[in-house]
Amino acid sequence: MDELISVQLKPLTDAEIPMVLRWRNHPLVRKVMFSDHEISLDEHLAWWKKTCDDSIRQDLLFYYNGQPRGVIYFFDIDLVEQRCHWGFYLDSEQLSGSSEQLKIWLALEQSAINYAFETLAVQSLICETFEFNRAVHQIHKKFGFKEINRISHEKDGQDEIVVVMALKKESTGQECDVSVKAVSIPPVLQLAFLGSANWELVGREFVRLYSEAIGENAEIFPIPFGQYRHQIWDEKSELLTNKLDYYVFCERLEDLYETPFTIFDFSKREALEQHFNEYCHLIKNARDRLTGTFFVLDFVPVKPFLSSLEEASYESESVLGFVESLNTRLEQVCNNIPDCFLVRLSALVGRFGANFANPGKYWYLARSPFSATFATELNREILKFILVLRGQTARVVVVDLDNTLWGGGIGDDGLDGVNVGGDFPGNVFVEIQQTLKSLRGRGMALAICSKNTETVAQEVFQKHPSMVLKLGDFTSTRINWRDKTENLREIAAEIGVGLSSLCFLDDSPYERDAVRQMLPEVIVPELPQDITLWSSFILSCPHLAAFRPTQEDLKRVKNYEIRAKIKNDATTFKEKEDYWRSLGMKLFFYQYGKTNKQRVLQLLSKTNQFNMTTRRHAEKDLELLVSEGADIIPIGLADKYSDEEIIGLIILIPTSEVQTMVIETFLLSCRVLGRSVETGILGWICTHLSKRGITRLEGLFFETERNLPAASVYKYHGFEAVDPSRFRLSLKTSPVVQPEWFQFSEEAPQ
Repeated sequence: MDELISVQLKPLTDAEIPMVLRWRNHPLVRKVMFSDHEISLDEHLAWWKKTCDDSIRQDLLFYYNGQPRGVIYFFDIDLVEQRCHWGFYLDSEQLSGSSEQLKIWLALEQSAINYAFETLAVQSLICETFEFNRAVHQIHKKFGFKEINRISHEKDGQDEIVVVMALKKESTGQECDVSVKAVSIPPVLQLAFLGSANWELVGREFVRLYSEAIGENAEIFPIPFGQYRHQIWDEKSELLTNKLDYYVFCERLEDLYETPFTIFDFSKREALEQHFNEYCHLIKNARDRLTGTFFVLDFVPVKPFLSSLEEASYESESVLGFVESLNTRLEQVCNNIPDCFLVRLSALVGRFGANFANPGKYWYLARSPFSATFATELNREILKFILVLRGQTARVVVVDLDNTLWGGGIGDDGLDGVNVGGDFPGNVFVEIQQTLKSLRGRGMALAICSKNTETVAQEVFQKHPSMVLKLGDFTSTRINWRDKTENLREIAAEIGVGLSSLCFLDDSPYERDAVRQMLPEVIVPELPQDITLWSSFILSCPHLAAFRPTQEDLKRVKNYEIRAKIKNDATTFKEKEDYWRSLGMKLFFYQYGKTNKQRVLQLLSKTNQFNMTTRRHAEKDLELLVSEGADIIPIGLADKYSDEEIIGLIILIPTSEVQTMVIETFLLSCRVLGRSVETGILGWICTHLSKRGITRLEGLFFETERNLPAASVYKYHGFEAVDPSRFRLSLKTSPVVQPEWFQFSEEAPQ
């Protein structure tokens, strides 16, 4: 029989104050509170008096089966914005280590959520937790809270990261049971495989890979076998009514044959071409019916086909030549469809082999499209696209030295004992270094984080003849005996990127695990035990993937180095305006088009710190904005250190109010911050709009977990707050003036 549980919330009264003080002063509670000293009775009574007078705070006692077990408090209750913050603590004296603790904790959290949404009638519930308090993070996540911000708070003389999480009312489902199994984790990503084969097992493998790489959940949208075409055309189908994130169009060449078990005969290619044309027509029409991003697999024969020796060649009048012509046409179709990307299945099969991809007997037993091992590689390829589109790839590869960049330990083995070059295993480390150098050539910065004596480690770079990488190839180095997590923070700060832009490679499982635990934002791949696999592992790592590198990507490493030089030069000037004048900065304002589209989409997906609204517009969204009269303005910058490159974006949209424009998106690359670039841009915008007869400019700001550097920009430039997320500026009375230390190009949108 199920246990009967009763829970109740009652307002805190004077009678419970001594008991609550005892709970609050328990060491386990104080450890995770902002104020962690032992609170005196006088201090506690003063707090209680202040609390009673606070009209936007409520403190409640939580009862479990008739016994008081914890305190829940709601504060900053904003009934206008319909949001509030909350916190809690349990009676750790009685519950710590007991078998009932987790059950009571879950019941308390569910009661708090119910009270916030039903009694307080708010729409958003916010909580703040120290990053090290991982148990609380996990419980919050199980109830659907999502991270929205990270802030710093001094505790015990050092800065600690505080994770801010929020739960929206519309994201909550049915009330959660107090058993652990009943707490469901909402899926983060939804994807559908649209093909004629049985893609269920491939979908399961994608969920596993995605969770392993991102640490979040994914859900594969279920489509009955063979029904995806019908669901695309049916206006009332679940596929159309559910807005998914991604759709994988995955018909194989074999799915275009006359029957599922046909051997392809080149003489019947006209029938296959007709099926191909119908498939392309379906994809084009699906774009008008489905939201989200499309991935389309190209074609390659996996199963054996009937051909002569000549027909098996790559001549145009051959089977493979015919398939290649289909792929060329399919690529053209994808290029003409917004937010549609061709996934090169043919290249993947070319790399691993058709026999490796062939499902063999499982095609006949379960209609599986590919072998299980090949399905993993295909899912990894799809995952690369998703990470790139979501801006979750690395920009800096941070490497250890001993047994990572070379074999052996320089400190113990000396220069002669270092393995790099020559026979095994030294030749493996040469290949690893060449792999890292190739990443650098594609715009990926390299850094060192190693526990070593710096002068000793540098000797390898300076004197070993087989070293491919030199110290000059590394944008930042931390070679010392300090904790690696501390060094990684410094590397990120020096280069000017977030921790989520770092990918950490280290041979030590202990160091990898320590970084995962202490810096969960950092990407830490689990390197194979066999070092001969490292190079291929690095090259196929989804977090190191990229689309065709833009000019800005290729310049990135140089720009990181320039940023450090600019910061150093700034210290030689007494007045910051003199420093800015010395830079010789010129701003360019471009029309959005084919030449800059890829860079614009890249900035939209990856920019977090200076990003007013963090709206991740896709290509289709931008087309819609343009059709509605928006100005999409990519922004370039050149200075005495670097040539012009696109470093920002402004999107201006008209409103129903006459002579008013709204800054819908305003973002800048973090490497240009601190140079008054935002002032130059706003000054140009004000001048440009005034010439068009616009008299009022509004700006939007939506706070996230990372965009605090942009929080005060509008207020600093004279905008008046209309509400917490909207700011207004009169272009007649108080426009932002263009700073005289900038030059402005004439390449402005008309």
